[in-house]
Amino acid sequence: MPEYDFAMDYAVLHEARNDLYHLAEHIAPTLNDSLFADLGAGSLREAEAVFGTWDVAFGFHLLYERASGPMLAAEDRLKQLGDLIGSLADGMFGIDAQIAEGMGVLGGQLGLDEWRSRKEAWDYRNEHVDQCVPDAEGKTPAFCSATDPGPPPTELKIDTGDGQVHVQLTLDDDNNVIRETTTVEHNGQKYTSTTTYSDGGKSYTTKTEFPDGGKETSVVRINDDGTGTMTVTDGKGEKTEYRRAGPGREWEKIS
Repeated sequence: MPEYDFAMDYAVLHEARNDLYHLAEHIAPTLNDSLFADLGAGSLREAEAVFGTWDVAFGFHLLYERASGPMLAAEDRLKQLGDLIGSLADGMFGIDAQIAEGMGVLGGQLGLDEWRSRKEAWDYRNEHVDQCVPDAEGKTPAFCSATDPGPPPTELKIDTGDGQVHVQLTLDDDNNVIRETTTVEHNGQKYTSTTTYSDGGKSYTTKTEFPDGGKETSVVRINDDGTGTMTVTDGKGEKTEYRRAGPGREWEKIS
C-alpha cells in the first residue's frame, strides 16, 4: 500500500474562515420579520386558521421547525466555526475536520427539532382524541395518526476513526436547550466546549478547553433588537470586547 505525506495549507484555512464570516453575515436576516417566521413560530391552531387545513399547517410548521433552529443559531455558530478554523491555521491544534460538527451545529442531527414537532402533534392528537372516530368510509383525521415520540434526544456520538465527537444536551422543563457540551477526542488530543444558555437563548456563555491546555470563555448577550455584546477572556485573563450593530451584522472589536 503506498504511503502518502499529509500537509495542511494554512492559506486555505484562512480563506475558509473568511468565507464562514461572510456567510454568517447573510444568514440571520433570512428569518427576521418574515411571514415564514410568523406562521412557523406560531401555534398550529393559528397556522390552521390561515391555511384552512391541519395537514398543511402541520407540514408548514414542521418545515419551519427543521429550518429555523439551525438558521437562528447559524450566525454566531458560523463565527465560532470561523474562529476555530482560524485557530487551526495559527497552529493551535490539528484535529479531524469533524470537530466543526461539534460547535453547536448538531441540533439537526440530534433530531431535537423534529422531536419537538412530533411532540406537539402528539399533544394535539391527545387534546382532540374525541375527533378520532372513523367516518362512514372508515377514515379518521390525519392528526389521529400521531404517535408518542418518547423522550427527547439529548446525546450524539460520532466515531471519526481516530477518535470521537460526543455531544450532550441539557433541557429545561419546556425542552429548550440550556446547556450543550461537546467533547472531541482525536489521536490522544482532547477538545471540550460547554455552552450555557439563558434569557431564552439570547444570552450564553461558552467555555472552551483546547488540546494544548489553553482555555477561553466567551460571554454573549443579544438584545431584543438584535444588537449585542461579546466578551472573550483567554487563559491569561485578558479580555477582548466585541459588539454588533444589529441582526446579521459582523462582530466588531472595540477593545
